[in-house]
Amino acid sequence: MLLYQIGELCCEAGYEISPHKQWCNEISYIVSGSGIFYCNGTQYNVKSGDVFISPLGVTHAIKASGTEQLRFAYIGFDFTDDKQIEVYQTLKSFFENISVFLACNMQEIMVPFYKVIDEFYKKSQYGELMIQGYIIQILIMTYRAFSVQRSLQYQSDSNQKVVGPTVYAVMKYIDANLFNNISVAKISKELGYSDCYLSHVFKEKTGQTLQNYIIQKKVSKSIDIFKLGNCSISDISARLGYANVQSFSRAFKKLTGVYPSQYIEQYCR
Repeated sequence: MLLYQIGELCCEAGYEISPHKQWCNEISYIVSGSGIFYCNGTQYNVKSGDVFISPLGVTHAIKASGTEQLRFAYIGFDFTDDKQIEVYQTLKSFFENISVFLACNMQEIMVPFYKVIDEFYKKSQYGELMIQGYIIQILIMTYRAFSVQRSLQYQSDSNQKVVGPTVYAVMKYIDANLFNNISVAKISKELGYSDCYLSHVFKEKTGQTLQNYIIQKKVSKSIDIFKLGNCSISDISARLGYANVQSFSRAFKKLTGVYPSQYIEQYCR
């Protein structure tokens, strides 16, 4: 794997990056704002949370919205001819034959994106290995999003006495939807159970309420993002599906004992 470029750009409202031919593969993650990404003359409207692929050889251009800044992180890379690593060959083939360039609502890719940028500029011991690991993670997440149907199928178990698969399905659903507004009612409807039954089974199997588990997972994810130091509390609360900062802060304090601002001050400075 060859890394050619990595970084983050913030384009002022209305700013344009003129058409240019891609001399390497590039993945861009839209951090905030909105705009248009062009690929071979076709325009794609992008917004926060989207991922855009600009493969080697295409003509690419970018235009920020006329009303707000467009901020995005990116990596430019190419593949070596190491045929001993099967996943490289799969990914290389995917990028060489891609026909869809935009994937929406891929908020989960933000963390490895910021981690690889952080490793690149810190230049810490074994940083190259860490960078390689994060890049592979980004590529595989991108590959999955573009080549596999993202709407996961959560099968309910017809035998309600078998609680293991049911609880596992709940956990999979929550992991896949951390950046959405999820609730016990929404999970129950998706999996085909009543709220009461699912809450009872989850509590019986795990020892904690389903609602508390959702909060725990969202707070844990927010802490991962806090440590990157690239997003505000309001931005993170919105990304995690909270209606406002206040509701996120209350949930955070309920679990950790401190408000998000206090946690950042104590542990992330």
